[in-house]
Amino acid sequence: GKGAGAGIIIDGKIYQGAGGASGEIGKLIIYPELNKSNYSEKDFLEYKLRDTYLLEKANENGEYSGFDKLMEAYNFGSKAVESVFREHGQYLAYGASILANSFNPEIIIFGGKIKEFGEKYFNYVREYFYKFIKDSIIAKVELAVSKFGNDGIALGGAVFVLDKIMQFDL
Repeated sequence: GKGAGAGIIIDGKIYQGAGGASGEIGKLIIYPELNKSNYSEKDFLEYKLRDTYLLEKANENGEYSGFDKLMEAYNFGSKAVESVFREHGQYLAYGASILANSFNPEIIIFGGKIKEFGEKYFNYVREYFYKFIKDSIIAKVELAVSKFGNDGIALGGAVFVLDKIMQFDL
């Protein structure tokens, strides 16, 4: 996918917001400028969290023909590629810290490719998340990686649809 979102559950129910689009953290603007009125897709968090962004950034320092080659370099410990993944983790932590400050959840569970990126990557996310959180109560938020990996996105969508159907007034 090309987006970045968050499934928000409050009191055991999916929180949908007033228009049914809560959790659209991908629409957060990175480094907003007060006098700027038109933002490009490159200004949004979801752009910075895409695989294509990782590949684009890594190709500033080397040539990787595809995401598989990039992952291979990352897993073999390429310092240049690790730097790109660290930056990516920082962006993810930024979005998560905004959710934590807004909702003060018990836990934030990360899905998508995070599981594939491994513990080293999740340590980057954890490190930056706690740097961004200054409130001692919110700093107690637990961070976890979904056991479902990429499948968690589809499962979350299915649960959302089922939730809509079950609450349908006949």
